Amino acid sequence: MPIFQLVLFLFVVAAGSAYAHKDRIEHPHTLTVTFKSGESVTFTTSNNVVNAISVRIGTKTYSVPKSVCVKFRDIRFETTELLWNGSYKTPATADYFYVRFDMGTENARTFGELPRVQVMFREGKFAEVSVTKKTAEDTWGRFEL
Repeated sequence: MPIFQLVLFLFVVAAGSAYAHKDRIEHPHTLTVTFKSGESVTFTTSNNVVNAISVRIGTKTYSVPKSVCVKFRDIRFETTELLWNGSYKTPATADYFYVRFDMGTENARTFGELPRVQVMFREGKFAEVSVTKKTAEDTWGRFEL
């Protein structure tokens, strides 16, 4: 009888694992970061690749070219900030504004910091992207994406 019980136990365990399920994972398709001022940045993704970034300033929406967006990986969305020329009261009236965020996995940290991306808009148009990373304790260097 002990062998029968062992075989029965193994059968039950094997049958139970056959019905085990795996959770399906669905990642965000769009993620919008809204600022206190009402402006927002929307990231559109597919398979963890950024396909589009749009920035809403006042009533206007500004876009980042797709050819630039697809280079962004592992964005730390919680670090997203909106900055503009301090001579102006709002980004809607400023001659430039930019969106800044950190990106990269933990092993991309240098001197405790992740690479920092700045997406610049001048005169109401996308201008450039710069990526900096810490190269020394109090020095940041620019590099290509």
